[in-house]
Amino acid sequence: MKRRTSILLSIISVILFVGCNDSLHAIIPAEEEKYYTPKELAVLFQTYEDRFFEVANIVLDNEPLEDMMIQSKEGAVSIWTETKKTCFTEEEWEKIVALFRDTGLSRIERNVKGGAEAIQFLYRKEEGTILYYFPTDDEENRRYNTQFTSYVEQVDDGWWIGLEAPLY
Repeated sequence: MKRRTSILLSIISVILFVGCNDSLHAIIPAEEEKYYTPKELAVLFQTYEDRFFEVANIVLDNEPLEDMMIQSKEGAVSIWTETKKTCFTEEEWEKIVALFRDTGLSRIERNVKGGAEAIQFLYRKEEGTILYYFPTDDEENRRYNTQFTSYVEQVDDGWWIGLEAPLY
């Protein structure tokens, strides 16, 4: 009886892992994600500026995502899998997915840690570049959100590019 229970629990654990593993439901496959140098990301931003701004506002104005942040007490929520699809209208989700596909985006994050709000568009392979959107012109907010960034450059009002600092 104990062995059956143990086997059953193992099977349930595997099913839950597979069902909850975000990487199995990524918006785009990892091999389609792109890395850009800060200069390349600045050009990409200029090319897709309206779409970045539109997606940033979709994420900022999304109440279900805000509720997730409050419930998780993490102060951040990531969009890189299909699991967040239910938080958006069909039209909003299509705009998010199109930006992922058209630019090779790895992940979008909405951060409100320590009251410092930012939207981050991450492009990552071995290294990462980040396009930040800060909805308010707050120097302390920008410094807080870019503290682990080795290079930061402003590309437009509220928009900054950062290069992830090595973690070693």
